[in-house]
Amino acid sequence: IDVRKIAGALTANNRFGSVSVADIERATTITNSNGSIEALDIGGMLKATNAFGSVTASTIGGSADITTSNSRVELSNVTGSATVKNSFGNVIVKTVSGNLNVDGSNSKVDADAITGNVTVDTGFGGVTLHNIGGWARVSSNNGNIKVSDLTGALTAETRFGSVRAERVRGAADVVSTN
Repeated sequence: IDVRKIAGALTANNRFGSVSVADIERATTITNSNGSIEALDIGGMLKATNAFGSVTASTIGGSADITTSNSRVELSNVTGSATVKNSFGNVIVKTVSGNLNVDGSNSKVDADAITGNVTVDTGFGGVTLHNIGGWARVSSNNGNIKVSDLTGALTAETRFGSVRAERVRGAADVVSTN
């Protein structure tokens, strides 16, 4: 499915193929499996659900809600909050104008330039947060946690991993067990 320049909202459903959408002026909902999703220049909120295919989304004019498994997520330039639920794939998030919530299993998480609060819960993957405008709560089993340039407080917990925090302007509560 390849859709471009829609003046209204868009709903796209697919299986066993890629979905690529761009220049959608309103809310966009995409459901796919066994193929990639690409959503660019969405004027409203984005809801994307996928399995066994990557999700790439950029320049979202509202909130973003991404759910996928067995694949990579790349999300950037979101005007609103973002929620990502993923398993068995890396999560990369850049430039979110609201809060970020990531629930990952066997997922490495990298986030940069988030203006709000960040919550990350993952296992068997490290977490790197940079340039966060609010507080951060991070839990990682079997993965390292690295946080830098955090405006608010930090709560970090890891098992079988290390925690490195730099330039945290609020309180820090850090627990690491091996």
